Amino acid sequence: MHIFARLEEATLKAMLDELLPVTILLDKNGPDGRWVSIQPTTHVDFVAGQGLRLITSGEIHWIVAGMPVDATLHSAQLMLRPEVVPEKHGGRLVFRPSLEAADLKNVPSWLDRGIVKLVNGLLESRGDELYWDFGRTLQLSVATPPTLVGVQSLQLAVNNAAVAVTASAFELTLTMGLHFQRPPAAG
Repeated sequence: MHIFARLEEATLKAMLDELLPVTILLDKNGPDGRWVSIQPTTHVDFVAGQGLRLITSGEIHWIVAGMPVDATLHSAQLMLRPEVVPEKHGGRLVFRPSLEAADLKNVPSWLDRGIVKLVNGLLESRGDELYWDFGRTLQLSVATPPTLVGVQSLQLAVNNAAVAVTASAFELTLTMGLHFQRPPAAG
């Protein structure tokens, strides 16, 4: 059995409107450490075979020589690359973020590129944290009614998954296993 989900631009934009603004913590120091604040998107683009490109703005909070430094992002180009990561319960859908470009207020472009590189290093080190554990979410065991003698439960699990980004949509296909569990034989 296959379950196919297709998110087109309008649906994705509505989801992002609910999610944003959001702050991404870049280190273990919480709000007192390094973070990036992302404002609502001004543009969403599907990049076939790669991911979702978001154009947004925001702020960066950085620690330099022990001192906090805040910078305004006039614009930021963020890429979310979806990937199915297999695991014993069927898998996770991971969105790996990377900052492709940033225009910081009152900062020269060569420094913008350096900050982008530093932010991406921290994003990469925490890249598996933005995910949906669909294997666990969709793993199900439902008891059957007592009127079905000889059948104990219905088992549902994800066997396989694939993700694709086309020029117009994000697509997720799940291959599901459906089985009936019988009670153990009386011995």
